[in-house]
Amino acid sequence: MAKIENLIKDLQDTDWHRREVACKELGKIHNDSVVPFLINLLDDNHPPVQQAACDALGDIGDKRAVFPMLERVDSYKRLRRAICRAFGKLGDLRAIDALLVHMNDDSPSVRFAAYKSLGQLGDKRAFDPLIENLRHDDWHVREAICQALGTLGDKRAVDPIIQRLNDDTRVRWAACKALGMLGDAKAIEPLLPLLDDPETGIRSETVRALMKIADTRGIMPILAKLNDTQEEVQAAVIDALVSFGKARVVSAITGDLKNDIKPDFIGLDYLERAIESKNKSIAKFAAQLTQASIHLIKPDPSTCLCSTCFTRFEPKYHQLSITNKIKCYVCMSCGKAGGMLFDVNEIIAVLNKEMEENFIQLQGVIRVNWLKNRIMFDMDRIEISSVSDQDVIELVEVIKSDSDEIRAKNRKKILCSIKENVSLEPATLEMLRSAVGIVVTM
Repeated sequence: MAKIENLIKDLQDTDWHRREVACKELGKIHNDSVVPFLINLLDDNHPPVQQAACDALGDIGDKRAVFPMLERVDSYKRLRRAICRAFGKLGDLRAIDALLVHMNDDSPSVRFAAYKSLGQLGDKRAFDPLIENLRHDDWHVREAICQALGTLGDKRAVDPIIQRLNDDTRVRWAACKALGMLGDAKAIEPLLPLLDDPETGIRSETVRALMKIADTRGIMPILAKLNDTQEEVQAAVIDALVSFGKARVVSAITGDLKNDIKPDFIGLDYLERAIESKNKSIAKFAAQLTQASIHLIKPDPSTCLCSTCFTRFEPKYHQLSITNKIKCYVCMSCGKAGGMLFDVNEIIAVLNKEMEENFIQLQGVIRVNWLKNRIMFDMDRIEISSVSDQDVIELVEVIKSDSDEIRAKNRKKILCSIKENVSLEPATLEMLRSAVGIVVTM
């Protein structure tokens, strides 16, 4: 109490600087016994003291200040701004009409304060005027309105705010923040591109917005930002993943039939890169998620196939410390886990111009359309039914030039069957026989 009494004495000091400082200190204390003294200083001879008193009254939050402020809300610019700002903190709906008037104030800073306070007061009367001004020429205004609409909490604002995601930097940031506050899943798809925004603050705010919306569609894009170059974004990513919960993140990767979530193993690629992060928090968290995911997947690398390279998988180890080693499973060709196909016992390279699919998986057999994937992969058999000699010659060249030692040793075990209606030149057949184990006509 002694401190408050001393500050009250300072409010009456002849030095206006001491009065200003006393107002600021009393605003921090939040003791409503000083409210009458601060109200008196709204008429101080020095503007900085008036503004400091107004700010202090807003911070204390005592509604006795509302009418004195309403009486002075049409004063000079800086006091108008301070009063409009204080109205939002006071939370009294009697200030709505005055704030609506000052939405069109000559001063941008006053308008900014009015918009923000209208959002804080949460009165639906503010919605239409705010929306009408969302295309204002001044970006400061558009920024303030986005924040106000987010605070207002009316989901009718979602679509208009989405339109501001391509606006100036500060407006984009405010739009992201507002969409997170509104929490409507409709905003997920429009928000995703901003995860790659050149501005660090916008990437971070986008992550936080996706976290608040809490839709599982946001998990995988957030995982992809684990290796963002900026620590601010990395911290937001960790917070978001913790908020989603380890079980939900792992379900997004491994699938969850109960919740109709299909597997998305590309998340394992994001985690594997993150395990090598210099940020120990990220490396540790990524390792935990990887272990939990692998425990659920239980992959057999000998029967897993990459949907991009059509090559089998192998174990890969990350040595986190002397005693802590993490095992992952990756494609032997591209080193990624994202295209994991399970339970593949036989891989057939199909040369058939009538086959439209990239590949077909059925009962442990993968039939790969070689005409669409003219690369070497772990083929066990070749089926030729509708091709030209040049297609077969190219296949032979790819097989013979394969640099993989294991496949090179096994290529003579490959069985090649040719439909009897296929007519190949003798030289082409001879080349084929020299490249694989057995060539038969069926």
